[in-house]
Amino acid sequence: MGDWSHPAIYWAAVATGTHDLLNSTYSSIKARWEKSFTEELAKGVWHAIPEVRDALPAPGKTMATKQEAEAALKRMGAEKVLKQAGRDGRRWIDKWDERIKRGEQPSHSIAQMLKRAKGEADEVAA
Repeated sequence: MGDWSHPAIYWAAVATGTHDLLNSTYSSIKARWEKSFTEELAKGVWHAIPEVRDALPAPGKTMATKQEAEAALKRMGAEKVLKQAGRDGRRWIDKWDERIKRGEQPSHSIAQMLKRAKGEADEVAA
């Protein structure tokens, strides 16, 4: 939970912002901190300080097996993601071609993406 001498200090820290508190000098953040702390003290009543939550693992550092990940997706109702394997990632091009044949005009951005995907766009200089 951390070592907070008073809930108002915790909630003032939340209001001020963790990033700024950890990455700013006191002189640069003093006015914001004093405002947040004064506002919190004026409340007179505070919510409890929440329990510390475990951080998410860094990308690539999860310990779940493929089967565990699939089971978790199913529990969340996201099993549709599992059915994406083997599907043509370029099927959107054919769908747009059909829409264009029916008279629909893609936005400029989509038209440019279609040209690039079909190899019709000029090379863009870096």
